[in-house]
Amino acid sequence: MWLEITKKGQHYVVGLLYHPPKPIYDPRDFVNRLFNNIEELSCQNPQAVFYITGDFNQLDINRRYSDAGLTQIVQTATCGRHTLDLFALDAFSVRA
Repeated sequence: MWLEITKKGQHYVVGLLYHPPKPIYDPRDFVNRLFNNIEELSCQNPQAVFYITGDFNQLDINRRYSDAGLTQIVQTATCGRHTLDLFALDAFSVRA
């Protein structure tokens, strides 16, 4: 689910995602669609701050979200020794 929010003149795009532990779809299709959506939305909203969050259940997208300019904010394990949750911020939107 994608939400577009404007507050005090700043535009935000928030992606809320859930990838089940045993999906009935090909995870590669999920990843491709996710990053195609990110690319399309960032072209449509070049000044927006992007947040992507959700439960990815061991879906490995680390390199892809880094390539997309996103930075993982969760730095500790969320389930045992694993980090299942992702909360990423558009690194280009970080302001001092």
